[in-house]
Amino acid sequence: VFRGDAALTGVAAGSLPLPLELVWEFDAGDGIQGSTVVAEDRVFLGDASGRIQAVNASDGQLLWVFETGDVIESSPLVVEQLVVTGALNGKLYALDVSTGQLRWSHDVGGRIMGSANAAVSENQKPRIVFGAYDNTLHALTLDGKPLWAFPTDGFINGTPAISGQQAVFGGCDAKLHVVDMNGGTELASIEVESYVAASPAITGGRAYVGHYGGQLLCADLATGKVLWTYGDEEEGDAFFASPAIAQERVVVGCRDRKLHCVNAADGSEVWTFSTRGDVDSSPTLCDGKAVFGSRDGRLYVVSLEEGALLWSTDTGSPIIASPAVVNGTVFVATEAGQVLAFQSRKAEGESP
Repeated sequence: VFRGDAALTGVAAGSLPLPLELVWEFDAGDGIQGSTVVAEDRVFLGDASGRIQAVNASDGQLLWVFETGDVIESSPLVVEQLVVTGALNGKLYALDVSTGQLRWSHDVGGRIMGSANAAVSENQKPRIVFGAYDNTLHALTLDGKPLWAFPTDGFINGTPAISGQQAVFGGCDAKLHVVDMNGGTELASIEVESYVAASPAITGGRAYVGHYGGQLLCADLATGKVLWTYGDEEEGDAFFASPAIAQERVVVGCRDRKLHCVNAADGSEVWTFSTRGDVDSSPTLCDGKAVFGSRDGRLYVVSLEEGALLWSTDTGSPIIASPAVVNGTVFVATEAGQVLAFQSRKAEGESP
C-alpha cells in the first residue's frame, strides 16, 4: 500500500547500502504521479493514460496492462491477490494480481485522487476504504460490495490511514476525521484550519499530517485535540507530501523546496534539507535514511539523524511519487513516465 502499511507510517524494513546504481528502467508510456507499489515480486503503477500496469520487480519487464480509460493519479493497493486502483472517472477497479483481469469495479460518481487502503484484522475479512470527490469515505468488501459511506463537506484527496478499528483522513473541509471502521460512524472531528491534500500517518494514538496552510500538525485521536503545530501559518508553503515516522521523528516534504524533520513529541525542528524544487514526494524511511524525490528531478537519500546528504541522482524528470524501498531496492516513478529501480553498487568482481 502507499506508505508501506495501513497506518501509512512510510517505513521500510531491512538495510539500504549505498551508493546506489540504476539496474533497470521501465517506460510506462505516459506521466506517473502516483507511487509504485511492490508486492508478489511485481511493481504496480497507474499512469496519466489510464493504464494500470504490472512489471517484474527483478528486471522491469512488462507483465500485463489494464486500460481504465481515464487518468490515474492514485497508487495501487494490493490485498488478497487483488490490485485495487481508482481513476478520475470515479471508478475503483479491482484486478487479478497475476493476470490483470478485471474482477470488479465500483463507481462512486466523483474523482478518486487518493489511494485505497485495507483494514485487515484477525476476526474480520479485509475491508477496502477510500475517499473521493463525491465528498465521501467509502468502505467495500473484497468483492466490491458497499459496507458503509461516511459523508463530509469537501473533496477527499488523500489516503485514509488505518489503525485498529479507526480510519483517519483529512479533506477540503479543513478537518481531520476519525471514523469507526465497523459502522462508518464519526468518533472525532478535528479542526485543522486549512485544506488537507496529504495523507496522515498514525503511531501511538496520534495522527500527523500537513495541510495547505503551511503547517504540519499532531493530533491526539482519543481526545480529538491538536497537540502541536510546526510551520508558519501566515507565510508557510503548503504541505502536499505525506509524513513518515520513525525513531521519534516526523519527516515530511514541503512546497518550500525542503524536507523537514521534527521531533514527534513536541514538533520542534530537528533539521531541514533543501532541494531545488517543491517536495511533493513523500519520504520513505529505511535503515536510518530518508529516501525522497523532488520536482528538481533528483532522487535523494539523506541521513535521518542529521539530514546530511548521503547520495543523490538526477532522473531527468520531476518526481512527485513516493519511493518504495523493498529488500534494499529503491523503486521510484517520474512525471515523464519512467519507473526506475536502484540497488547497491556491487564491488568489482562481486556477483550481483
